[in-house]
Amino acid sequence: MIREFEPNDTNEIIKAARKHVKELKFSEHYPFDDVHFIKYFREYMMKPNTVGLHYSQGGNIMGYIAGTIGTKMFNPSLHATIDYFWVDPEERNKYVADSLVDAFMRDVRIKGCFYVESSVMSWGKDYAPNEDSIRRASIYFERKGGLPCGNVFVFDLENA
Repeated sequence: MIREFEPNDTNEIIKAARKHVKELKFSEHYPFDDVHFIKYFREYMMKPNTVGLHYSQGGNIMGYIAGTIGTKMFNPSLHATIDYFWVDPEERNKYVADSLVDAFMRDVRIKGCFYVESSVMSWGKDYAPNEDSIRRASIYFERKGGLPCGNVFVFDLENA
């Protein structure tokens, strides 16, 4: 079942986000902080320009997608940006991913967006790229009709 996030989803979204972070190996560099996450997530979801959906099964969140609607500085046309997208590896299949992405695209189109942007970024210890996650996500978005339009670079400011 896909639906919008609600306040009573907090405990389940924490569990899902912890799995997401563990899979990407972010926690090796930056440990997951429950207090920060709850504060950030609530503020993020309360913004009027945020669209957040999750896929749940038996009360457990097995995937989520969240993004924001905005404009570029040079044109008032609306667009959406996918900020977070994840499907639990135990449920990772085309149906779940497509259901989340399609629902997100439908919602932002109804809200007046002309296009959607999504970057593909994943790193672990010492900011080394998580090539497998990047490859899988890139292939998925290209198969959904997304056009690759650049790269994302991460700079380690502590060791620059």
